[in-house]
Amino acid sequence: MNNIFSNPQKYREIILNDVLIKSDRAQFSGKSFICVSFTRFCPVGCSFCFFSSAPATKEKAITDAFTEEMLDRFIQFANDSNLGYLLISGGGEPFMERACILKVVEQVQTDKMVLVTSGNWAKTEAGAATYLKQIYEAYKKRKTETTLVIRLSIDKEHEKVGLNPVFHLISLFEENYLEEKHFKLQFHTLFDDPCIEEVYQRLGNKIISVESRQVKSDAETILKVNPAEKIVRLSSGLEIKVGYAKRFYSNIKVNLNDPKVIERNLAVFQWDMTESEENNPSVVTNIQGGKGLDFWVNFNGNVTTWGNQVPDHIFNLYEDDYRMVVNGTFLDPISLGYLENGDTYRDRIINEVNPRAILRAKAMNIRDYTGAIICEEEKTRLYLSLRILQDYISAKRVTKQEMEEWPPEIRETAILSKHDLITMFHQSDYSIVDQYLKKPFVQEEWLEFFELIKLGHYDISPQNIRTAIDYYNRHVEEEKIACVDEVTHRRVGFFHEERIIAMKEGVATRYNLVSV
Repeated sequence: MNNIFSNPQKYREIILNDVLIKSDRAQFSGKSFICVSFTRFCPVGCSFCFFSSAPATKEKAITDAFTEEMLDRFIQFANDSNLGYLLISGGGEPFMERACILKVVEQVQTDKMVLVTSGNWAKTEAGAATYLKQIYEAYKKRKTETTLVIRLSIDKEHEKVGLNPVFHLISLFEENYLEEKHFKLQFHTLFDDPCIEEVYQRLGNKIISVESRQVKSDAETILKVNPAEKIVRLSSGLEIKVGYAKRFYSNIKVNLNDPKVIERNLAVFQWDMTESEENNPSVVTNIQGGKGLDFWVNFNGNVTTWGNQVPDHIFNLYEDDYRMVVNGTFLDPISLGYLENGDTYRDRIINEVNPRAILRAKAMNIRDYTGAIICEEEKTRLYLSLRILQDYISAKRVTKQEMEEWPPEIRETAILSKHDLITMFHQSDYSIVDQYLKKPFVQEEWLEFFELIKLGHYDISPQNIRTAIDYYNRHVEEEKIACVDEVTHRRVGFFHEERIIAMKEGVATRYNLVSV
């Protein structure tokens, strides 16, 4: 038998194209959740932001923000999804995309809609009043009822904006929207952050009461848990919910050689996974019972169930509609296995051969892209696919007749014992270096790659590292290196697109984007 791990992507594609696993999709047909990011740009430019969401310095491309076409396709996707909760979130300041905000507020059918913002647009009273009025007018044009929330971030990380937006929005809601029970103002902060306490102090005697709550759902139809929250009641009659969360230490270049950093970051990640996500961020529990799908839509159109993006099986709304995204998700053993069994299941399997991948993905503290990072290596993707197939065979989800129709290499490997499969995995010398060797040479990408190796992101043999260095040195005139330790620190926020948010190949071709 050939060792299929020596050419893992070939056999992973065979599984995607030729292996079908039956699934009960009805169990995920309840109310869904969508988190969407309209843009990668932000006028605030917080130093902690893993997106490096700086102000726009160039004309927007489809890789940077929603186009008009994407906006329409997103609205259709959302309205096809039996939506219970829409979170319009960061990765950029969504309120920069005014056309997106207003059209989505008016047209997306959902039980609840939350607009997350830094408040930069509300630094002046006039600016706040104008934009808020436009949002309210779009809200009143809706054909279906919804609860609409403006959720303002208040913490030290957003202190560049100042606190003026807080008090401008409070005044505007008190003056104009006090009787609107489903048009609300909400604050979001971090545990032990001093900024929210400053807000309370400045409100002073206007505060009648502050009620603390624990582990409450932020919606009426689906379960989205706030770790902690307070209800602040003002003398005007305005009530403001303040949600509290732990700080994440998002860093795409986290140092995996530092035990203290690893311990801190993993603790936050696992806390969130357990307390807020029920160990399965791809699925959302409905209040009345049942489950729905939990989607993440990126500013370049990529869409996946949360934490479940597989780098070689990308969906993008420029090309895929709701039916295609859902069908494709259920047809991939990796994403199906995650939907059905969650985070601990995927971790257990990958830990059999590549625990470094789990450490890398979770220590980065970037929840949105955990799936993309944990499945970054082709060999690991193939192993995960095969082990999930083995579990489905054991559960009698696959008949002997169906297995007979599988390609011989997949059938023969899938019936191996777990021990033999692990042995086959480690006998192959194929590594992520081979993935880089297959791509067009880009010097900056290779220097980034060497820095990640230096930071402990991959288990790579000395021989494979030597192969990578020799290849790199043959292609450059300057910045040749003898070892990865010679690579200096690159800019913190930079990451090449393929690692996290690669565009789907068909979309890249359609828009003449450079292949990455």
